[in-house]
Amino acid sequence: YLRSDNLDGAVASLQELDSPHFHHELVYQAILLVLERDADQTVTDRIIRLLDKLCRSVVISLDQLVTGVKRVYAELPDIQADLPVAHVLLERFLRAAVKAGFLPQKLANEMPAKPRKRFVSEGDGFRKAVPIERF
Repeated sequence: YLRSDNLDGAVASLQELDSPHFHHELVYQAILLVLERDADQTVTDRIIRLLDKLCRSVVISLDQLVTGVKRVYAELPDIQADLPVAHVLLERFLRAAVKAGFLPQKLANEMPAKPRKRFVSEGDGFRKAVPIERF
């Protein structure tokens, strides 16, 4: 699909597999592909179009979409080991999916935000040395 841009062919191929219980895996793999190819906007656009078509035609149910997205978040620490900016890319993808209309804003809001790193100066237990009084 990514090379041919044949959206109807991709939908038909997925339906021919007759394995709807694995559609969450397609969502998961599609999102991973977007993360891995973040510099290629064509890939992102085509994956957004594919998932939009699959969700609107109810080939992929909301439950399958949710499961696929949550799997990416569950494995995000491992993904970030190879791709440190994965969380940023994932948030960007989710914004595009919400804008396309197939991902509910509520689901995007439920996904965990990346915690910001705290610095020692923000009170992580670091204490200044108390000056020693001279006798």
